[in-house]
Amino acid sequence: MLKEDYGAKYVLNSSSENFFDELRELAKELKAKSCIECIGGKFTARLMECLPSRSRMIFYGCLSEQPVEDIAPLTLIGKAYVLESFILNVFLEEKGVGILGLFK
Repeated sequence: MLKEDYGAKYVLNSSSENFFDELRELAKELKAKSCIECIGGKFTARLMECLPSRSRMIFYGCLSEQPVEDIAPLTLIGKAYVLESFILNVFLEEKGVGILGLFK
């Protein structure tokens, strides 16, 4: 549907048995260096492992309602991954637009 109806070039299904393998290959092909993630739990670590060295994982939500876990410290260090948070209102304030400015 996404490819046919909307012309999406890349579509992955996170329910697929091959999801992480497909993501790893696509990240390599596209030379992806960033991932914006909102699930949490063990899913975050699995996603991060699909990225090439020196990649950035930007965490902005926790839909699983589980803490981020299973990120191996040696993987972070050895692959020079960066894990950071993103909070929209902080970003907007840094840009000089308060969150309330969006609703004017």
